[in-house]
Amino acid sequence: MGPAASGERLQLETDLFKAFNESQRKAIVEVTAGPDGSWGGLREKFTVRHAGGDPVDVVANGWGTWTDMSDGGMFAELTPLLKREKAGAGTGTFIPGALEAFTGEDKVWGLPVSVSSDAIAYNIDLFDAAGLKHPPVNPDDKTWTMEKFQEYAQKLTRGSEQFGFGGVYSGFGTAGVADGSYFQQAPWDDKAKKGLMDAPTFQKGLQFWSDLETKLRAQPTAAESATLRGGQTTNVFLTGKIGMQAIFSIFPKEQVPFKWGLATLPSTGAGRNQSGRTFPLALHLGKSPRTDAAWEVLNWLTKPENGGRFPLTAGHAVSPLAKGGSDAAQKTRREQSGIDPKAWVLQAQYSQLSAGGMLKYPGWTIAGTELTPKFADFRAQKIGVGEYARTATETINRLLAPKR
Repeated sequence: MGPAASGERLQLETDLFKAFNESQRKAIVEVTAGPDGSWGGLREKFTVRHAGGDPVDVVANGWGTWTDMSDGGMFAELTPLLKREKAGAGTGTFIPGALEAFTGEDKVWGLPVSVSSDAIAYNIDLFDAAGLKHPPVNPDDKTWTMEKFQEYAQKLTRGSEQFGFGGVYSGFGTAGVADGSYFQQAPWDDKAKKGLMDAPTFQKGLQFWSDLETKLRAQPTAAESATLRGGQTTNVFLTGKIGMQAIFSIFPKEQVPFKWGLATLPSTGAGRNQSGRTFPLALHLGKSPRTDAAWEVLNWLTKPENGGRFPLTAGHAVSPLAKGGSDAAQKTRREQSGIDPKAWVLQAQYSQLSAGGMLKYPGWTIAGTELTPKFADFRAQKIGVGEYARTATETINRLLAPKR
């Protein structure tokens, strides 16, 4: 097995699987780190060992793309194993979207073990000083709209000294793929294999986040953020001069010199709140002679008392296990931060998958690279929202849609 890096994470994973090894199973887990501390390096190591006839039994996937590896015969399919154990999306084992992130053509190729999700951190001191009601934790609260979020962002802004919004609204916003989620529009239809960033509702999201910075001036520019941080590399929210900021990892209580809280993401539109993104981290079984033994490890992790510890190794507050899986992580993150992290668990059950599910395709890597400078041109107001949306959709369809 392999985590992305050594150090604390390696030790935490080693401690977790020590419990598995002590349970007198047929398999024994040996946790090893990636060669250079990166997910890309770990993926390369896994691929090289497969090509060399010495496949890895289990690998942690934090890089995203996997369909090329399943198509290439590097992974063992998990569908029959999940059915045998009666564990799967249909049984309520996992929260919505977690297992689907590693499903293609009705075949499951990875088991989700931890979830990175988005929520809104807000500065309670600034909210109270401005006389603003605190944002809700429940994603079903229809009062927490994009219009209300914009209103709050403007009321919390004081020239260049204080800003209502820090500038981050998703843990994965490459090329603007999360922008439309706040108006309940996905960037990609995975069933139809079709890009949707040119949809009117998606364009509304692109324009909203652009206007908040460029027209309404409710978020700092890069230069203003640097000034607020005073030369430090810390998250700008920690300066105490930011009203709201989306976050996806905890702030230890000793790092925050003011009162703060965690809320659900705002959303406008009919239906369920789909704002932001979730990114499940998964374990894959390599195509090795030890598949049955390796499956014991994954099956062990479908039990909350075991799998519920995995988010602690990944720095997350959410487990993909629906019933009790997040209890241990929530307790630890609450102790570390001094705030209630529940908004992450709730929002993770609503938000779209990162990039609307495009990350699993190798074509996304190229698409994201091509679109990043064009998205920067849009945010710099060099091109309009319609032109960028059309370009993004055409690029996605060219690189991800199946050839006809």
